[in-house]
This record gives sequence, C-alpha cells and structure tokens, in this order.
Amino acid sequence: MSRPLAIVKVIDHLVLTCNNVSITAEWYAKYLGIKIETFTSPSDPYSMPRNALKFGTHKFNLHQQGKEFEPKASSSLPGTADICFIV
Repeated sequence: MSRPLAIVKVIDHLVLTCNNVSITAEWYAKYLGIKIETFTSPSDPYSMPRNALKFGTHKFNLHQQGKEFEPKASSSLPGTADICFIV
C-alpha cells in the first residue's frame, strides 16, 4: 500500500446547499434543536454574513444554491453537501 498524500486530523465542517437558507435553518432548529449561528469570514470581517448550524463541536455551513461562498463545489445542487477536512 502506498503512503497517503495527507492524514486527516478532523472534519472542520460540512456545507449543505439548499433552496432557502432561512427555511432550512429554521427546520433544523425546530425539529432537531440545532443552534443557528450567523458569522462572517475570519479573514474578511466586512464580508457577507453566513449561516451555519452548530451542535456540539460540529458545524454545517448553509449555502444558498446559486449564491454559494468560495471555495465551493463545482456542482452545487439543493440537498448536496461537501465536506472540509483539517489535515
């Protein structure tokens, strides 16, 4: 077996693409008790606010289809997700 290119330490966050960020966030909060968090990019505090779902040490960023934040998946559709690792 060859050596891996990188070793994953942890999952940083997951990105969920949705039709409507507000409705999606409210559903997760109402039915699963997940906390809604609004934040800006740490590298650009003047950037557009983003929305995430937080529970425990986990975070799901919510992206509106067609208005995704960079970096983003090449084909983002409602119901799809991408995962970000820390290596």
